[in-house]
Amino acid sequence: MEWQEVDIFGTRHRVAGHSDDKTFLNLKDAVGQHRTLAELSAAILSPDSQACDVGANLGLTSLIIAKHAPAGKVYAFEPGKRTCSCLSATIAASGYQNVSITGQAVGAVSDQVFLHAGEGFSAGKHIVTSQHVSNGALPTDPVRMNTLDSFLASAGAEKIDLIKIDTEGFEIDVLVGAKSTLVQYRPVVFLEMNSWCLIAFRNMNPRSFLESLLHGFPFVFWVTPSGKLRRIGSGVSMHHFLHEHLVRHGCINDLVCCWQTDWLGKFAPGLE
Repeated sequence: MEWQEVDIFGTRHRVAGHSDDKTFLNLKDAVGQHRTLAELSAAILSPDSQACDVGANLGLTSLIIAKHAPAGKVYAFEPGKRTCSCLSATIAASGYQNVSITGQAVGAVSDQVFLHAGEGFSAGKHIVTSQHVSNGALPTDPVRMNTLDSFLASAGAEKIDLIKIDTEGFEIDVLVGAKSTLVQYRPVVFLEMNSWCLIAFRNMNPRSFLESLLHGFPFVFWVTPSGKLRRIGSGVSMHHFLHEHLVRHGCINDLVCCWQTDWLGKFAPGLE
């Protein structure tokens, strides 16, 4: 295990990782990719907020969220054993007392699943099922999977204000396993839509993925290149987004899903 010191939007942190991990080697560039999460956390969270970081990896996103909820709680989930050790070291070095780390996957059911660890690229680890395009060729390790509903009930969570999800194509599964949490607390959900992962790992149509989100949330926004939010709906706006997403943006965009928009006035970039 090695260390890097990085500036995460005004706060310096030591982050643990391994020299054979491309994510760790490009850590400073990775920070910039989380600007929207930082601005969203500032707009949504209060000091006593509670949040979930599903797919916490080396800990950048957990540190960002934890900064804005110093008297609250951040539940960080990272199923990769080696990566989880780095995450734990990073959080310990930060001095934050408000982050709880769980070394499990999060999905639609509580079960044993198989994880491709992606040790050369920790950000690319993912669950492997029979739908995976590799047809069993990738090495995997068994890991436990829990649902957010089950975990948060056992943890005694009193509220959830924000859920961040980056699970390489399994984002819908996380939401399916969080139905009660979503209904009860109506958190803002910030997730990555990676259509390459959806197709290669899940055999899922990106349009179907998006339609599932539109069915489940009154408001779905995408983060435009300017960092602002633009609403996605049915018809023309969906057509436009899918074209931008698949043709112009390399099949990867961050989305924000929510029931209410009272926080938008505090979101610094604003709407487009």
